[in-house]
Amino acid sequence: MRASLFCLSLIFLAAVGASESRAQAPAHRVEILTRGLENPWAVAFLPDGRALVTERPGRLRLYADGALSAPLAGVAEVWARGQGGLLDVAVDPDFARTGFVYFTLAAPSGNGALTRLARARLDGTTLRDWRPQLAAGPAGTNGRHFGARIVFGAD
Repeated sequence: MRASLFCLSLIFLAAVGASESRAQAPAHRVEILTRGLENPWAVAFLPDGRALVTERPGRLRLYADGALSAPLAGVAEVWARGQGGLLDVAVDPDFARTGFVYFTLAAPSGNGALTRLARARLDGTTLRDWRPQLAAGPAGTNGRHFGARIVFGAD
């Protein structure tokens, strides 16, 4: 009973806070930066200001100066079904020295797929030395719940 009341209180407070913040929220403007992406999932900025953009079907593109590149070469095979595919992207904190970019993806495994963290070295418009870092299993076939985000710790 206490847990139910607590949950109801949180829902009520969230609803009140949301209505108040909507009333005070500044106007927003939507600006389309590019077209031609299929299920864009994540963006990571390189030190030079270019952006890496993942597309869930398994493509990685560069966005710079208002233009979207062709898909980069060297992306690992992904299991692009349901919620699966190429997901998050993050640039190594020491990218200038390492050239490493990290990815999460639904990776094929047996008859299904599992969530994998992988790393590759960005060399111009090609990913090289693609290496799995971590896999979260067991593999599934239902095409759901592959989502993951990459965050670097202080160490």
